[in-house]
Amino acid sequence: MFDGKGFTISNLTISGSVHTSTGLFGELAAAAKIRDLGMIDPAITHAGAADYVGVIAGDNGGAITASYVQGGAVTVTGISTYAGGLVGRNSGDIRAVYSKASVTASSTATSTVGGLIGRHSGGITAAYAAGAVTGSAAAMEGGFVGEASSTAAAITAGYCDTEPAGSPPASAPNPAAPA
Repeated sequence: MFDGKGFTISNLTISGSVHTSTGLFGELAAAAKIRDLGMIDPAITHAGAADYVGVIAGDNGGAITASYVQGGAVTVTGISTYAGGLVGRNSGDIRAVYSKASVTASSTATSTVGGLIGRHSGGITAAYAAGAVTGSAAAMEGGFVGEASSTAAAITAGYCDTEPAGSPPASAPNPAAPA
């Protein structure tokens, strides 16, 4: 259990390519709990393969509640990387959270980025994302969640106030083209 008690961590900087899960907490197991934590202007950068990158946790299998990320950036370059403004991959429970961090993926192979979560297969309740989301042509991106990887992935009362700003994949139709 990590209880932030309403305190904030400002200007956290994490940079590297060694760990497969990168964030304030790399991996949270099923019994792990984080609550009441604020992150102000973090700078998380990562270059690697098959990695999970987020501000609070790279890979969440536990519970994160009443926590937020205000400003800052998550930047990834790599192959099959999942990145989010709060968590890179979520298979746990997330409640009453938000992220205003920008999330950027620039790679020549598939990356998945989301304003809140990169890859989601758990539960999200009462959450929002408002940071810019940018991916390269090979990226899957979403303003809230980059990819919901399971039909069991639940989102209740979640929204985003941003639009992905990357290049559409080459196979995507051009919405401006006449039909």
